[in-house]
Amino acid sequence: MNDGTKRVLYLHGLGGRRAGPRTERLIDLGYGVVYPDLPPDDFARSVEIAQAHLAGVDLVIGSSRGGAVAMALKTDKPVLLLAPAWRMSGIEAMVPNQRTFVIHGLADELVSYEDSDELAGRCGIGGNLLLVTDDHSLSNSTELIVALTQEVLNAELC
Repeated sequence: MNDGTKRVLYLHGLGGRRAGPRTERLIDLGYGVVYPDLPPDDFARSVEIAQAHLAGVDLVIGSSRGGAVAMALKTDKPVLLLAPAWRMSGIEAMVPNQRTFVIHGLADELVSYEDSDELAGRCGIGGNLLLVTDDHSLSNSTELIVALTQEVLNAELC
């Protein structure tokens, strides 16, 4: 059943939580947020769980390890990767499609922004890479992330 509400599949990183500022902000703006629990010690199972939640969502957002999970999905839906920990997760640099966007903090001490730069270059999405003055949490970039989410979801209306 689709009531017209745009829905976001949010894939958390290790130690992620449901009620973070990003998901709260998206819910406040009227978006539906699907937030499955991903097992921290089983990457393949995390991908299976995320893949099973794709039906009925309009955008996938993956943060850190959740970004690596999002990268492994088979989807034509737009994808927003937040400091994706693909190298740490042991996967190749790949994106689900050319409607993949990446935001990464230049002060990230956990996942190097060079990983996202390499990902964007190797996958031909360099124009979709935003480097910001933030750390791994991207907590100072919440409004930018929300604005990009809205822009992508509004473009999907056309």
